[in-house]
Amino acid sequence: MGFYVRQNGGYLRASTPAGAGYAVFGEAFRGPQIGVWRERDGHEEAVQMAAVPALAAGTPYAVRFRCHQAGGVTSLAARVWPAGATEPTTWQVEATDATADLQGVMGGVAVDAWNTATPGDGAPGPVFLDDIVVRAR
Repeated sequence: MGFYVRQNGGYLRASTPAGAGYAVFGEAFRGPQIGVWRERDGHEEAVQMAAVPALAAGTPYAVRFRCHQAGGVTSLAARVWPAGATEPTTWQVEATDATADLQGVMGGVAVDAWNTATPGDGAPGPVFLDDIVVRAR
């Protein structure tokens, strides 16, 4: 699942304008990891990825994503933990990005859910999303 901020409303390269913004993606299909990404001209590019402990099927998780611009640089940070557990105090992934087209621009928020099944494991399970909170700091 992914969460975009400062997103321009575009969808990859399938729309005009093409997608642009920053995102956090939590994933398990390439091993459990969380990463911060940028999308420019409709292309998603990993900025920084970090391995996380195994994600258990059927367990809800919470994700926090911080995106903060100062001058011509955006700081990105993210963490994931089992919902209901104490939120970690450290970020699992942190990065900065100075991509010129993504600095000093406004945009909205967007949610991206992509679900797949490994061959032989059956159909993909449902993805549920709840309690989105967006704060300006």
